[in-house]
Amino acid sequence: MNNLKYVILGVFLLLIQLLISGYINIWPMLYIAVFPLLVITLPYTCNHIVSILTAFCFGLLVDILSDGVLGLNAAAIVAIAYFRPLLFKVAVSKTTLENTIEITQRTIGTTQFLLVTALSYAIFFTIYIALDSWGYFSFIYTIARFLLNIIINTAVALLLWKSINSQMFRE
Repeated sequence: MNNLKYVILGVFLLLIQLLISGYINIWPMLYIAVFPLLVITLPYTCNHIVSILTAFCFGLLVDILSDGVLGLNAAAIVAIAYFRPLLFKVAVSKTTLENTIEITQRTIGTTQFLLVTALSYAIFFTIYIALDSWGYFSFIYTIARFLLNIIINTAVALLLWKSINSQMFRE
């Protein structure tokens, strides 16, 4: 496992996330989160505790450096890291996982990568929106916000990952 590759990926995603959250405010209902890609694409063989600690540190770093609520992104991304092994067992065949070191569209397949990404964002935004709207609850607004964020962020993540994957994870 090439750790430097994931450090570079983390720094790149952090910079993109800070640029997006600092300068692009599309709509109050929409929060673009690209940094969960780091946790999604960690090697399947990565230790579960290491992935959770990495997610926590990375999420806390995003919270500290952006204008959000401290701990909001950290809690949401830790949830992805916690459920990550289960997501892969549900979405990707066992033989594919046994033969895969890196998690990319090419190694696990586009459909499975799309499913893992969409489910990861569903987990992320379940926690994020639940904590963000604590004390204020409008069912229609919350469901619309949840679905909109999953769809838009999955599409953005796949487009971004396609360009990152071609540069960092080619053989």
